[in-house]
Amino acid sequence: MVQPQPVTNGTNSLGQTAGETDNGIGLVMVAYNNAADDSEALKGLQNIVDQHVALLQKAKLYLPFKYLNYADVSQDPFSSYGKRNKAHLEAVSVRYDPKKVFQKGVPGGFKLFA
Repeated sequence: MVQPQPVTNGTNSLGQTAGETDNGIGLVMVAYNNAADDSEALKGLQNIVDQHVALLQKAKLYLPFKYLNYADVSQDPFSSYGKRNKAHLEAVSVRYDPKKVFQKGVPGGFKLFA
Protein backbone atom coordinates (compact mmCIF):
# COMPACT_ATOMS: atom_id res chain seq x y z
CA MET A 1 0.00 0.00 0.00
CA VAL A 2 1.25 3.48 -0.80
CA GLN A 3 -0.24 6.36 1.15
CA PRO A 4 0.49 10.05 0.48
CA GLN A 5 2.05 12.05 3.28
CA PRO A 6 1.12 15.72 2.78
CA VAL A 7 3.48 18.67 2.90
CA THR A 8 3.99 19.92 6.45
CA ASN A 9 4.30 23.42 7.80
CA GLY A 10 7.18 22.26 10.01
CA THR A 11 5.32 22.22 13.32
CA ASN A 12 5.28 18.45 13.75
CA SER A 13 7.63 16.27 15.79
CA LEU A 14 8.10 13.72 13.01
CA GLY A 15 11.20 15.26 11.47
CA GLN A 16 9.52 16.17 8.20
CA THR A 17 10.86 19.40 6.72
CA ALA A 18 8.44 22.24 6.07
CA GLY A 19 7.65 22.92 2.44
CA GLU A 20 9.00 19.66 1.04
CA THR A 21 7.07 18.10 -1.80
CA ASP A 22 4.54 15.46 -0.90
CA ASN A 23 6.04 12.19 0.24
CA GLY A 24 4.59 8.70 0.14
CA ILE A 25 4.55 6.05 2.84
CA GLY A 26 4.87 2.44 1.75
CA LEU A 27 3.36 -0.41 3.74
CA VAL A 28 4.01 -4.05 2.89
CA MET A 29 1.72 -6.68 4.40
CA VAL A 30 1.56 -10.43 4.08
CA ALA A 31 -1.37 -12.73 4.84
CA TYR A 32 -1.20 -16.47 5.41
CA ASN A 33 -3.12 -19.00 7.48
CA ASN A 34 -0.54 -21.29 9.09
CA ALA A 35 1.46 -20.08 12.09
CA ALA A 36 4.14 -22.62 11.21
CA ASP A 37 4.90 -20.41 8.19
CA ASP A 38 5.78 -17.36 10.32
CA SER A 39 9.52 -17.58 9.78
CA GLU A 40 9.30 -18.04 6.02
CA ALA A 41 6.64 -15.36 5.60
CA LEU A 42 8.60 -12.82 7.64
CA LYS A 43 11.78 -13.64 5.74
CA GLY A 44 10.01 -13.06 2.43
CA LEU A 45 8.45 -9.86 3.70
CA GLN A 46 11.83 -8.53 4.87
CA ASN A 47 13.31 -9.39 1.48
CA ILE A 48 10.64 -7.29 -0.25
CA VAL A 49 11.26 -4.35 2.10
CA ASP A 50 15.05 -4.60 1.66
CA GLN A 51 14.73 -4.57 -2.13
CA HIS A 52 12.33 -1.64 -1.98
CA VAL A 53 14.73 0.36 0.23
CA ALA A 54 17.68 -0.47 -2.06
CA LEU A 55 15.78 0.74 -5.14
CA LEU A 56 14.75 3.97 -3.44
CA GLN A 57 18.29 4.59 -2.16
CA LYS A 58 19.73 4.01 -5.63
CA ALA A 59 17.27 6.53 -7.07
CA LYS A 60 18.05 8.95 -4.19
CA LEU A 61 14.38 8.91 -3.18
CA TYR A 62 14.64 7.04 0.12
CA LEU A 63 13.52 8.78 3.31
CA PRO A 64 14.31 6.96 6.58
CA PHE A 65 11.03 8.11 8.20
CA LYS A 66 9.07 5.24 9.77
CA TYR A 67 5.37 5.89 10.34
CA LEU A 68 4.64 4.80 13.92
CA ASN A 69 1.33 3.07 13.10
CA TYR A 70 2.93 1.01 10.31
CA ALA A 71 6.29 0.29 11.94
CA ASP A 72 7.38 -3.28 12.58
CA VAL A 73 8.63 -4.32 16.03
CA SER A 74 12.12 -4.63 14.51
CA GLN A 75 12.15 -0.93 13.60
CA ASP A 76 12.77 2.20 15.68
CA PRO A 77 10.27 4.79 14.43
CA PHE A 78 11.19 7.49 16.99
CA SER A 79 14.82 7.54 15.83
CA SER A 80 13.63 8.04 12.25
CA TYR A 81 12.26 11.45 13.28
CA GLY A 82 15.82 12.76 13.68
CA LYS A 83 17.97 13.31 16.76
CA ARG A 84 16.59 16.78 17.55
CA ASN A 85 12.94 15.70 17.32
CA LYS A 86 13.51 12.53 19.33
CA ALA A 87 15.30 14.55 22.02
CA HIS A 88 12.34 16.96 22.11
CA LEU A 89 9.87 14.08 22.52
CA GLU A 90 12.02 12.65 25.32
CA ALA A 91 12.16 16.03 27.08
CA VAL A 92 8.37 16.38 26.85
CA SER A 93 7.99 12.85 28.20
CA VAL A 94 10.26 13.60 31.17
CA ARG A 95 8.38 16.83 31.86
CA TYR A 96 4.83 15.48 31.69
CA ASP A 97 5.42 11.86 32.68
CA PRO A 98 8.28 12.03 35.23
CA LYS A 99 7.32 8.67 36.73
CA LYS A 100 7.51 7.11 33.24
CA VAL A 101 4.03 5.59 33.50
CA PHE A 102 3.73 5.44 29.70
CA GLN A 103 7.27 4.14 29.26
CA LYS A 104 7.12 1.38 31.86
CA GLY A 105 3.51 0.87 32.98
CA VAL A 106 1.86 0.52 29.60
CA PRO A 107 2.57 -2.82 27.90
CA GLY A 108 3.42 -3.10 24.23
CA GLY A 109 4.02 -0.40 21.70
CA PHE A 110 7.14 1.60 20.97
CA LYS A 111 8.95 3.34 23.79
CA LEU A 112 11.01 6.54 23.56
CA PHE A 113 13.64 5.31 26.00
CA ALA A 114 14.02 1.75 24.72
